[in-house]
Amino acid sequence: MHRVVITGVGSISGLGPNLNESWKTALSGQTAIGQMDIPSIKPLRQKLAAQIHGYKPEDHFDSG
Repeated sequence: MHRVVITGVGSISGLGPNLNESWKTALSGQTAIGQMDIPSIKPLRQKLAAQIHGYKPEDHFDSG
């Protein structure tokens, strides 16, 4: 059996890199939806998304 402990609220979304930035962006009425700027999506027909800019998984998770 595994146990999980939730110690706080976090958010990584197209609105911002953390809960405070995401909330501030949402309250200002800005949208996170826009043209994606990822070169590897050229084959896809859909080009709009709530892209997460500047996200680096290694800043949040270890490789172990």
